[in-house]
Amino acid sequence: MNKEFDISEISKLCEAINKQGKDIRDSIKKGVIQTTAKCVKIAKDLAPVETGQLKASISFDIKETSDRISGEVEPTVEHAIYPEFGTGKRGMSSEIERPESVHYSANWEGQSAHPYMYPAYLQTRDDLAKNIEKELKKVIKD
Repeated sequence: MNKEFDISEISKLCEAINKQGKDIRDSIKKGVIQTTAKCVKIAKDLAPVETGQLKASISFDIKETSDRISGEVEPTVEHAIYPEFGTGKRGMSSEIERPESVHYSANWEGQSAHPYMYPAYLQTRDDLAKNIEKELKKVIKD
């Protein structure tokens, strides 16, 4: 799951503020970090807990290029996809949109889907612009 903010769209604003000695890239990064950290918290709150391994594996990483800053939130355990999309007959009958790569075996009952990543994304997707705006206002007011 990716959170991205394309800073090339506001390059003129960046240049104007940077001419004043302000670095807004850090503000944008802070907004991305705040948003992805909140997404991690929500995903962990929603993740099913059997052993706690899945919940503990959910983390985020910030990636930067010259014109992009993105936050990636993901669980790192191999079985993470199964609770999200379900398995077997129960998973197949769960009313959830699945990627094409998720296949089900109708030979066993399996488990129903218990989404935790997608709902976390939905709950935080509108926060990114707000968080970046809040951080930019701090820089511009200085």
